[in-house]
Amino acid sequence: SNLAKGKLTSEKTLLDSLLTKIDELEKVAADKAAAQAVIDIIEALPENLTLADKDTVEAAITAYDSLTDEQKKLVSNLDKLTVAETKIAELEEDEAAIEEAKSFNTTYADVLDKTVDTIAIADKESVNAALSAYEELSDSAKGKLIEEKALLDSLLTKIDELEKVAADKA
Repeated sequence: SNLAKGKLTSEKTLLDSLLTKIDELEKVAADKAAAQAVIDIIEALPENLTLADKDTVEAAITAYDSLTDEQKKLVSNLDKLTVAETKIAELEEDEAAIEEAKSFNTTYADVLDKTVDTIAIADKESVNAALSAYEELSDSAKGKLIEEKALLDSLLTKIDELEKVAADKA
C-alpha cells in the first residue's frame, strides 16, 4: 500500500509538472500571438507618413504600450514605430511653424510691403515691432521667414541712413 501510495504521489507530481509546462507553453504562444499582432500593425504603417497618419501611428503606439514586458521583447520592428512617432512629431512641429510664420506675415503685412525705396523714418517703430516679434518666434518659424527677416534688417538699415541724412541737414 505504501508502494502504491508512493507510485501515485510520483505520478501526481509528474502530472502537475506536465500541466505547469502546458501552461507555460500556452503563455508563450499567447505572448507570441500578442506580439505578432502588434508587429503586423507596425508593419502596416505607411512608408511616407503625413499628419493624416497620426491616429494610425498613435493606435500602433497604444497597441505596443498595452503589451506586457515579455511581449514587448518579442516585437521585432519597434524601430519602425519609433521612427514613425518621431516623424509625426516633426510634421506637427513643421505645421505649427508654418502657422506661426503665416500669422507673423499677416500681422506685419503693412511693414513687409515696404521696400528700401518706400520706407520712411516714420516707419521705424513698425519695423522695430516686427523685428521684436520675429525674435519671439520659434526657430522653426524663423526658418520659414528668412526673406522677411532680411527685408526688415535692410529697412532698418535704410531708416538709420535716412536719420543720419536728416541729422546732417539739421
